[in-house]
Amino acid sequence: MQMTRNAVWRWVGWTVLALVLLLAGAVIWFASSFDGERYKQLAIDWMKTEHNRTLQIAGPLKLSIFPRLGVQVAGMRLSEPGRAETFVSVERAAVSAALWPLLRGDVVIGGVDARGVRVTLQRDKNGVRNIDDFLRPAPALAADAAAAPAAEKSAPMRLDIRRTGLAHVRARVQDEMTALDGELVIASLSTGRIADKVETPVSVAAHFDFKTPAIQGDLTGDADVTPDLTTGSAAVSDMTLAFKGDVPGASAVDALLEGSVVWNGNTRAVEAQPLRVKLAATAGALKLETSTASVERFAYAPAAKSLSMTKLQAKLTGTQAGEPVSLELDWPELNATRQALGGSGASGRFSRGGALPIELRFKARAPAGRFDAVSFAGVEAELTSRGKDRQLSGTLRSRLTVRPTPISVALDGLNLNAKLEGGGLPAMALSANGEASASAERAQWKLNGRLNDGAFDSDGLAKL
Repeated sequence: MQMTRNAVWRWVGWTVLALVLLLAGAVIWFASSFDGERYKQLAIDWMKTEHNRTLQIAGPLKLSIFPRLGVQVAGMRLSEPGRAETFVSVERAAVSAALWPLLRGDVVIGGVDARGVRVTLQRDKNGVRNIDDFLRPAPALAADAAAAPAAEKSAPMRLDIRRTGLAHVRARVQDEMTALDGELVIASLSTGRIADKVETPVSVAAHFDFKTPAIQGDLTGDADVTPDLTTGSAAVSDMTLAFKGDVPGASAVDALLEGSVVWNGNTRAVEAQPLRVKLAATAGALKLETSTASVERFAYAPAAKSLSMTKLQAKLTGTQAGEPVSLELDWPELNATRQALGGSGASGRFSRGGALPIELRFKARAPAGRFDAVSFAGVEAELTSRGKDRQLSGTLRSRLTVRPTPISVALDGLNLNAKLEGGGLPAMALSANGEASASAERAQWKLNGRLNDGAFDSDGLAKL
């Protein structure tokens, strides 16, 4: 009986060995007999039949089996659908995938490498994109999926990319819906493992050359990214992003962003903690030197109409028309919801140098109102200026209301008192009461008061 069992195990062992040798021989034969030209033609025919695009592959098509299934291609060009214009061209690309996960229906990519990629991304005024044919499922596959009972549908395929490396990628972007027109050049982009809910290091170096909006500059950065592929969300930690260049309204921008950000793809909510910005730039006559802003925590949920922040601090320094200027702001806490506002008051300081230097100190009590109308009941500002032979002092008290959509500000219950002395002129005393408001389109005011012994009324509207 024992000999019989041993004989059975020997037969099992010999059978397994024979199958392994047979599979190994089949793999070796397939690799040695692989006809790259034949498979290139199959890919060309399939692309023409399924997408009405012309595929050209000038270089060799190479296949590797062990340790991973890999394909290398060079000199590839793909046309726009139904047109001869080039959609994408690739100087060299290589993709490898693990064999055993493929048998389970999973895609485990060992690596993605591409160099010398040129791609054109377009969207017309009706929202039609030149990549829509790739985003739609094939008709046969879509019909099969619709006919299959829900219980019989297989689990979604798991995507797992172990490494990505891109170099010299140039993307031409033309979007008529958002008036976006320009080029994005990715000098290098590298990642670690990309998989659902797995943290991966990301490093990028890119150049922007856009006509609309007018953005010219270089972006470099590193971060750890954790994607949530099922919801389109992402968590970014240990982020360091640097930009140098020109943007609309400012030139010679030198900005550094550090911190952690979480993006919710379902609700489009964003949360950051902490976040720090360093900035230098020139905007007209204003030249900012190294200025800083930071927030310990920031959260914004547009669907819920809620916004909160903790420890917002900013310090801007620079020059305006050659004169030194500075601004400081300290806002410990803000909590805004659809129904109500809460938080703390804010305080700050503004100064400007010159022949008649100005210093303005301001503070505001805790806000009230709601998300779409933030009201500060007690805003107080104290202005002082002492020049060589003139002195200016004044105080302002008012209620300030800010509306974010569309953005506007309003001053109600305004009370202004100011006094100017010196300069060889009679002293001037001003007191005024009223209201004022401003938006992106216009500014208007209604004031009455006294200038020395004379009364005045001022009521005006100015289009901006």
